[in-house]
Amino acid sequence: MSELNTHEEPPLTNKELKEIRSIIEADIRMKWFWASARSISIWLIAVIGALSIGWDALVKLVLHLVGK
Repeated sequence: MSELNTHEEPPLTNKELKEIRSIIEADIRMKWFWASARSISIWLIAVIGALSIGWDALVKLVLHLVGK
């Protein structure tokens, strides 16, 4: 069976391995950052929504108690 790559590539140097490792670590950090950003934005939207609904209910209750 013939191989598609007929020539052997040289092994990676230490410098190349460090560069690949830094690329992988940067990718992991970006995935963590965006996951955190999504989580924080979902919580923020939920809190703002709850506050707006709660504020509306509080205003209606105060107006009802005042008699307007």
